[in-house]
Amino acid sequence: MFVPELNGADVLVLHYINGRTEDYKLNQQFWKYQYNTEPDNSLNKLLKMRLIELKLDYYSSLKSLTIEDLKNILESLGKSKSGKKVILIERIIDTPNFENNVSIHVPRIWKATPKGQALINNTDFVLYTHRNLLSYTNPIEIYDYCMHNKTLSSKEILVNQMLRITEFAEKSKAIDSGLSMNYLAISQIYKEYGDIHNQIKYLAKSCVKSFVNAHEFDYAIMDDGESIFKTRHDLPSTLVKDASIVTASDIKLRDLFTEELAKEVSEEKDLKYFDLKEVIFIVLGTIDKNADIVMETYHDVYVREFESKKIKSSPVPSAKISLVDTITPLLERAERAADRMEKAQRAYQSSRNGIVGKIKSLFNKK
Repeated sequence: MFVPELNGADVLVLHYINGRTEDYKLNQQFWKYQYNTEPDNSLNKLLKMRLIELKLDYYSSLKSLTIEDLKNILESLGKSKSGKKVILIERIIDTPNFENNVSIHVPRIWKATPKGQALINNTDFVLYTHRNLLSYTNPIEIYDYCMHNKTLSSKEILVNQMLRITEFAEKSKAIDSGLSMNYLAISQIYKEYGDIHNQIKYLAKSCVKSFVNAHEFDYAIMDDGESIFKTRHDLPSTLVKDASIVTASDIKLRDLFTEELAKEVSEEKDLKYFDLKEVIFIVLGTIDKNADIVMETYHDVYVREFESKKIKSSPVPSAKISLVDTITPLLERAERAADRMEKAQRAYQSSRNGIVGKIKSLFNKK
C-alpha cells in the first residue's frame, strides 16, 4: 500500500510517531534542515488522512506498575493473581469495563490506524534509508522511486536505488573511482533482508574496489612512500568487520567469498597495481588479522610498482639555472651603473666646455 498524497518525510514521521506518547516532540530543527519539512505539518496530514490517531494506552500505564499493584487490581476485579507480569496485564485489559474500576493515570499515544499500519509495514525501506543511507539518498527520494516502481519489494527498492546512484557516480566520476563504501552499503542491505549470497557478492566487490586507486593520486603516492601507499589501499574497518563475521561462520561461505573475490578481480578494469593473488592475500590476511602476510604483500607490490621504477634526475640543470639566476641581476646592475657614469662624464664635459668658452670670450673682449 502506497499513498501518492504523501512524500517520504511524511511517511517517516508516521514511522517515528507511531507508539509515542502524546507529549513526544519531534526535533523541528532537524527535520527542517535534513528534509526541508515541518513534522507538525506532516502529522496533521497523517491525522487528516486517518493514518494515525490518539488512543489511550492502558498497556503502557499498567506496565509501569509493580507486580504487587497489578495483583491488587486483579483482586479488586475478582480475577486470578497468578502468572508473570505480562499475563497479569493482559488479564486486566481483557476484563470488560475494567477501566471503570481501576484508578490509574492513562496517557494517550499516537497509534497507527489499520490503514496507517499497512503503510508502515510496506515502507520499511523509508526507515532503513533514514538510518543507514543518508550519505547516498534520503527517504523522500526513495519513496518517490517506490511510487514509480510499486511492484518491487523493499529489498529491491533499496538495492536498485543504490545501484543507480553508484552507476551514476562511476560514469560522472563524481567521487573517488573506488566506490568501495557504495558496494558495502548494498551488501548491508542484503544482510538486512537475509540474502547471504548477495551479501557476500557485494562484500567481495567492495573489497576489490578498495584497491582501485584514483589516477590523480599516482604521483603523490610515489612521493609519499610505502606507508602512504598502504594507507590509501587499506580496507575500511566496517568492511573488515562484516567480512570477518561472514567468513568465520561457515567454511563454505569463506570459500564462496574467495571465489567472488577472484571473479571481481578478473572483471575489474581499473585495478592498477595488484594481481589476484595479492588481493586475496591482503583481504584474507586482514580478515584473519595476519599482519605479517598483509605487510609483506603491500611491500612486494610497492617495490615492484614504484621503487624499481624510480628515475634519479641529474642535479646539473638545476645548478646551471641557479648560477644564471644569481649572475644576471649583478650584470644588469653593473650595466646601469656604467650608463650613469657615462651620462655624468658627458655632463661634466659639456659643463667644462661651457666654462672654457666663457673665459675665452672674456679675454677676447680685452
